Amino acid sequence: MRTLILIVGLLCTVAASLAQSPSSRSRDEAAIRQVWADYVTTWNKHDAAALALFFTADADRIDNTGRSSKGRAAVTQAVAKAMTNPSCKDVTVSSETVDIRLLTGGVAILDARDDLKCTGNAGSSIRKTNHTSIFVKRDGKWVTTAVRAWTLSSPSTSAAQ
Repeated sequence: MRTLILIVGLLCTVAASLAQSPSSRSRDEAAIRQVWADYVTTWNKHDAAALALFFTADADRIDNTGRSSKGRAAVTQAVAKAMTNPSCKDVTVSSETVDIRLLTGGVAILDARDDLKCTGNAGSSIRKTNHTSIFVKRDGKWVTTAVRAWTLSSPSTSAAQ
């Protein structure tokens, strides 16, 4: 019985130490929002080399066309290619909504609805996309370890009839 009480006490202590306080969760969420805002600013400057700092060495990314990149160098190369796509010049990103869910003190999910604005041969366009990013805390900083993006399709007017 005494052993059982010690085990339960130990488990409660471990669980309490793993739980984040509300203030620490708020700080982490604010830090992730800032990292995302800095990423968008850097993207809009078309500085692919600087964007590399936002990813872990083992990051992976699947873009809205289904192309997969594994590793920081490949992800950065794919982003640079997207920035210089002739059919979508001067591409910029803005986020309509950003939702963050902290899973642990060191892992979080960011879901964003984004507008990709570009100019091309056919004029200007805005592509609506969603993406989910997995952030991890490394050396006290939040960085992206995985990205999944997809283009939103417009609702069909015939479906509503």
